[in-house]
Formats: sequence, C-alpha cells, structure tokens
Amino acid sequence: MADVQEKRLNASYDVLSQKHPDKVSVSVDAKFIGFDTYQKAMDMLRLGDIAIVATPVAFRWVHFKYAIERGINL
Repeated sequence: MADVQEKRLNASYDVLSQKHPDKVSVSVDAKFIGFDTYQKAMDMLRLGDIAIVATPVAFRWVHFKYAIERGINL
C-alpha cells in the first residue's frame, strides 16, 4: 500500500481490513509513505500480481507509465 499521507494510508487499511479481515494482510514493511511510493509498492509485486491505482486522475498517467514499463497488470 502506498499514499502520500500516513493518516490516509492507515485509514484505507483499517477500512479494508475491517470489511475483509480474511483477505487483507499488509505488513508494515509493505506500507509506503511519500510521492515516489507507487514505485516501491509496484516493485514488490511478483509475476501475475495486480496493482490497483486509486489516485486522482491527474496523477494516474505516471503510475500507468511505470506499471507498463515494469510489465505490471493494472
């Protein structure tokens, strides 16, 4: 998981883990804060994994470009 603000990342994680406790598990070392964190999160993915990009539309092209370059499914 990645977000610019730690508070927002934690809020997202809390909601997801409460709704789907048996399906959501993100370790502390897999949570990233900052503007370049989309790269760190995508770099952790293995072949066949999927990235969900839920940023404002104005920023998605950067994430799409990086995912395409790395061969990541969106």
